[in-house]
Amino acid sequence: MDALLGEDGLLSSLLNLGGITVPARTRFIANTVATTTYSSLTFGLFSGLVGAATPMGPLVPFLSGCWMGYSFGVYVVWRSAKMMAVRCAERYPKLLAHALEMEFGVCVPRECVNAPPLTNNVPISEKGIEKIDDNTMSSSSRKNPHDDYERCINYSISM
Repeated sequence: MDALLGEDGLLSSLLNLGGITVPARTRFIANTVATTTYSSLTFGLFSGLVGAATPMGPLVPFLSGCWMGYSFGVYVVWRSAKMMAVRCAERYPKLLAHALEMEFGVCVPRECVNAPPLTNNVPISEKGIEKIDDNTMSSSSRKNPHDDYERCINYSISM
């Protein structure tokens, strides 16, 4: 579905060829509607086909399949939007702090805005982390250098 409606998808290419600029909100809504419709119909038709082979008939399986497909499609859209929002928050923390303050009146602590980005590639020797084997750390040195960043993220999520 992203190949059709994504950033470099077929629909975007056709609109760019025609010289039409589509706002980001419109692309998001179109992507959401297309993804949920496609998954809903796919699940529904498959469930209806399976239901037609059973004595109960295709109607109830089709409706329940459409419901499950729509739920799955909404989850997929939510997951991709959440990943993009987290990525933007990590890349532009000052912009996020400004938007939270202007739109919602939430004052984000300065140490949250200036915290280093959270990465999975933390050096082993940094701030007392000792590696025992591939899966565990010593119980005396569980201090993660990014605890402050995680505390700030949890603070902003709980608001």
